[in-house]
Amino acid sequence: MKLRAVIPFRPENPKTRLSGIMSEEERKSFADAMLHDVVSALQSAGISVTILSTADYDFPSVPVLVRNEGLNEALNWYLPQEDTPVLIVMSDLPLITKASIEKAVSAAADI
Repeated sequence: MKLRAVIPFRPENPKTRLSGIMSEEERKSFADAMLHDVVSALQSAGISVTILSTADYDFPSVPVLVRNEGLNEALNWYLPQEDTPVLIVMSDLPLITKASIEKAVSAAADI
């Protein structure tokens, strides 16, 4: 069974806690860069990725589902549609690597 992951993502006005030191455009670029790193790490570990976005967003070669609601509400809508286990991976994990993903998914117990 190929593992799958969903990444909740808010492209509009992201990283609001950084608004005191970064403009909205800088925060958007920062959030986008982190998302690309997370997607790349997941794909390098052989995991299929879907982005669950709260607003229109384009990510080449990755399906993007758009829900115009909060991240929790979007996940609550998405998860019941899944019939197999799915990883929920946040979009802002700066230290995520292929090795860390492989270690997590090879655990003997559910995580």
